[in-house]
Amino acid sequence: MRKPVFLRSESRRRKRISDNWRKPRGIQNKVRLRRRGKPVMVNIGYGSDKKTRFLINNMKPVLISNIRQLALVDKEKEIIVLSRFGKKKKIAILNKVKELGLKILNVKNIDKDIKIIQEMFEKRKKIRKEKLARKKEKSKKEDKKKEKKKEKLKEEAKEEKSKEEAKEEESKEEARKEEKKLLEKVSSKAGEAEKEEARVEDKK
Repeated sequence: MRKPVFLRSESRRRKRISDNWRKPRGIQNKVRLRRRGKPVMVNIGYGSDKKTRFLINNMKPVLISNIRQLALVDKEKEIIVLSRFGKKKKIAILNKVKELGLKILNVKNIDKDIKIIQEMFEKRKKIRKEKLARKKEKSKKEDKKKEKKKEKLKEEAKEEKSKEEAKEEESKEEARKEEKKLLEKVSSKAGEAEKEEARVEDKK
């Protein structure tokens, strides 16, 4: 006799109720009362034979989470179920399984899976290389910009120095001119005083 599918009562009528089995507890629930034409209740009589219980294709499923556990698996009586782990670890385990010739339940094609993972790794490597190249280009551009800024600042500093030097020279020239003018005035006054003294002496 084929085992029936045990669905939660009212799960087919109402969208919010999930299909997974829950024991009905309502007073007037027709499934609990085992009414004719209603879904079947879970019963111990529907249980499978103890010898074949939990077996998949007459093989006992074994959960594996690392490579060391593969050595303990029996080829003829046990089937592997891979737990969740990273891609690198998965490749190593799949290669080992291929070597030992074991059966896996949750991997359909080992070669295909290995190929897909390897392609993923290659793509990642390419993306990383591209990112590094972009970073290097950016850093080079930034260095060039910094060098240009430094050169500009140096040129501006040189221009400011030259302007300051020119201003200092101009101020020195002006001071010299003023000194010359003062000396000329002093000499002219001295000449006039001598002339007056000479006139006074002539009159005497």
